[in-house]
Amino acid sequence: MTSIQEQIQNTIEEIVRLDKAEKQLSITQESLDTAYQAKEDMNKLLDKELRDIEKLEGFSTKAIFYKVLGSKQEQVEKERQEYLELVLKSEDIDNEIQLLEYEVNLLEAKVGSREEFEANLERLKLEREAEIIETDPGLRSALLKISNHLENQYYLKQEIEEAI
Repeated sequence: MTSIQEQIQNTIEEIVRLDKAEKQLSITQESLDTAYQAKEDMNKLLDKELRDIEKLEGFSTKAIFYKVLGSKQEQVEKERQEYLELVLKSEDIDNEIQLLEYEVNLLEAKVGSREEFEANLERLKLEREAEIIETDPGLRSALLKISNHLENQYYLKQEIEEAI
């Protein structure tokens, strides 16, 4: 196997890896969108819980009712506890979003180099074709067909191995 053939195979392998990275990018983008929605929902819940605490601490009808029953402080503590739990969940979502954004950035950078590899593959194929043409003219046609067939088969083999 010539150096050019090895370079062609390595380039095809990298393109297959980039295909896989592109699929992962799509999945990660969906996860990020879901996390953004969860964050939005969480912010609404936090606002609601904070309003509940403010109502209990103030002079609302609800606050007066609990004060008369003697359980106002317990109810305020309960609402504060619920708010604290939501704040912790919100921080978890923020961390998840940061991680997903970082992963998306990495994958986008990796997938962005695909055009370079495809252009390189085409250049290598032309070099290989020129290499074959320089050989015995009688074998030229047959070698070109075989070389193209082998490259296609190698690419298909890589896709099958990745699928398995």
